[in-house]
Amino acid sequence: MYNLLCMLVLIVAYQGSVLALPNGAPSGACTSMAPRHNDGSGGLYSAQPHSSSVYTIITDKANYSVNQEVRVWIADSRTGADRGYKGIMLQARVPDGTAPLGIWMNPPTNTKMIMCSSANDTITHSNTMDKNESNVFTWKPNGTSADVQFVLTVAQQK
Repeated sequence: MYNLLCMLVLIVAYQGSVLALPNGAPSGACTSMAPRHNDGSGGLYSAQPHSSSVYTIITDKANYSVNQEVRVWIADSRTGADRGYKGIMLQARVPDGTAPLGIWMNPPTNTKMIMCSSANDTITHSNTMDKNESNVFTWKPNGTSADVQFVLTVAQQK
């Protein structure tokens, strides 16, 4: 059995929608997990401190076996109309690593898989529609036999 860890890498919080990247994170963001959203005035939005994040990564198990599927949710601690997110970039990695591991399968509506190191190793948004905890992401180690950490970047509309 190998351990699953969850870590929030970056949250881009801003007043506008994800119009700068409406079709998902670019492959240039694969390592840094920073898609570089434009703030509308020639600058870029910066990351929100992890300590103030409203998002938590939840998995359906704490340990996995080789080729065992793991289900992943993005929980939002807020209540009311502010819940959810517009954009996402989600990967599984070796702790402290930068390359994605395994593959994602059957992406939920309004999301898609992209290739960073290999096919379907990263999840991103496919449009600017609201996404929420009902989105369940399915990850498979695809032969990986190591501790895994899920890393996430969220673009939220306030």
